[in-house]
Amino acid sequence: MRLHRVLPLLYPLLFMALIFAMSSVPGTQSVDSGVQRIFAWTPPQLQNLAHIPIFGILAWLWCRALCAWSSRWGLPFALPLAITLLYGLLDEWHQLHVPGRYASASDLVLNTVGACLGVAFCSYFSAHCRRCRKAEK
Repeated sequence: MRLHRVLPLLYPLLFMALIFAMSSVPGTQSVDSGVQRIFAWTPPQLQNLAHIPIFGILAWLWCRALCAWSSRWGLPFALPLAITLLYGLLDEWHQLHVPGRYASASDLVLNTVGACLGVAFCSYFSAHCRRCRKAEK
């Protein structure tokens, strides 16, 4: 495998690790660390809406990473969407096992909205870039 094909896969994987770390913060009333203070200070509605950009970025990172693997139409957009949605489902399941945290259907909906926006963003700009390259020739 060539490094230019493998290296882009690290970005979404590292971002997934960051999401996992953030969702591992207990939802208890006691505030012990700096990260918990940020979560305690942020209103719950804003925490819920944060799912949209977080999972949008994850889907975009997967789009960028998988474009190096396949140029077939659809695959660079369907697979990142599926990976992101599956990870969102696993993240909600993981939160069931974190003290003071819970899973919710609304979080899954917000994850889906974010993932769809991330894939749409990537799709639009990759098509736009292809048109620009053709126009230059």
